[in-house]
Amino acid sequence: MSIKIHSFSVPAQWCDYNEHFSDCYYLIPFSSSLDIVLDSVGLGKMYRGDFSTYTVESHIRYLREAKEGDAIEIIASIKDADKKRLYTHHIMRHGDEIVATCDFICLHVDTRLPKAALFPVAILDNIQRLKS
Repeated sequence: MSIKIHSFSVPAQWCDYNEHFSDCYYLIPFSSSLDIVLDSVGLGKMYRGDFSTYTVESHIRYLREAKEGDAIEIIASIKDADKKRLYTHHIMRHGDEIVATCDFICLHVDTRLPKAALFPVAILDNIQRLKS
């Protein structure tokens, strides 16, 4: 199940000397979209305390150029999960063209140790409900 996350226009300060959306700034909206996915399964800001999620891997693919002022939309989905890890996929579009994709692996962590921990059953149920 895909989740439309948000739309934005590429700001001038995120562009490089070629007037393209600079690679280092792609992670900002992708990371924000991950926060929204985490919120949607109950792992958001209100959940954090003794337990949280840590991003342990991200992978960005740059497929098309984007420029200042381009209207961008991000769509995200949960691709997979196990008892401790969540795998998400995010698509950045400009119109009908895919500009970039980003995949994240998040690890559920007991922050007191810190050590990987099992997701609570209710969270796993939410993940399964939203998994594509």
